[in-house]
Amino acid sequence: MRWAEALRALAGEVRSNAFHLQAWDRIAEFDRLGIVSTGQEHALAAYQGYYGRIDPRRQAAANAPVGSLLACHHHLGEDFVRGSEFFQEYLIPHGGRYTASVPLARFDGIDLQLDLVRSLGGEPFSDTDLELLGHFSPHVQRACSIMLRLHVAHAQQQVARSMLDVSNLGVLALSACGRIIQANSRGDCCVQSEIWLKQINGRIHAVDAERDGLLYAALGKAAGCRAPRNIDLGQSLGKGRCCVTLITPEDLLMARGSGAAVLCLVAESGRCRVATVYQLIDLFALSPAEARLTRALAQGESLDAFADSQGVKCTTARTQLQGALRKTGMDNQKDLIRLTLSLPAVR
Repeated sequence: MRWAEALRALAGEVRSNAFHLQAWDRIAEFDRLGIVSTGQEHALAAYQGYYGRIDPRRQAAANAPVGSLLACHHHLGEDFVRGSEFFQEYLIPHGGRYTASVPLARFDGIDLQLDLVRSLGGEPFSDTDLELLGHFSPHVQRACSIMLRLHVAHAQQQVARSMLDVSNLGVLALSACGRIIQANSRGDCCVQSEIWLKQINGRIHAVDAERDGLLYAALGKAAGCRAPRNIDLGQSLGKGRCCVTLITPEDLLMARGSGAAVLCLVAESGRCRVATVYQLIDLFALSPAEARLTRALAQGESLDAFADSQGVKCTTARTQLQGALRKTGMDNQKDLIRLTLSLPAVR
């Protein structure tokens, strides 16, 4: 059953007209979940825009133990309601008046809370209503805790993938039989290009048949004895050279449910990322011309070839090189190239 359907059924049991399941981010001051009754989307937009930050129900729930039942009329009197910006400009104009709230979980700066609302003209939630809500709330609480942890795990997985994507290496998680479980962007490109590696029926293979045998022999040894294995996949005309290292980190062995047994690290010569012109300008205050020259040299271009491609004299290019050396504090062209290649390239 979907969340909206389950909450609609729960609201019906306690004779509530509307519900709001929120995951309030205390740092961003924003509801990251926002599950509301059908027809309350406009109210949610107003809540996200401003009124969530001044919601007295949420503030009361934040100070109460998880699982507490909070009826607004128990702690927010009529005088408070008459003078409350939240009630007078948000809740009542959107058809609500009496509420019952349950703080469901708190996890990593997120407060998960369920609010049930009765319309203006209705009665406050009675003790019987709250008792019934208390019967259901532990089940909602457990489900929400699981949902929140899954959300955090997914977010952490996305962060880990982003970290891998900035690497110069292709990284593929493989099963013991060579099935590709997951890959970073560079790993996907390595397989899809079919220069050295390819995919057949979901399994990784070397393009060269002889080296494919070596790859699978190494894969079996890496998965079996957990010792790193290295394979040279050879050279490709105009594409450089490709080497593969197979490793079995301890953390990977603990993730048994993933099916991954080995990490395949793919290093392709000639495809190293080099810091961008904008990075070099930002880091060392190089002029655009000096930054273009520095990047070209790091990519293997000669000074004369760069001058020719830019339509400038060699003496001009040498002047730009001297400017780049002075601003970066390097003594010679070799050190400048080494410095540039050591920088993390960010697109």
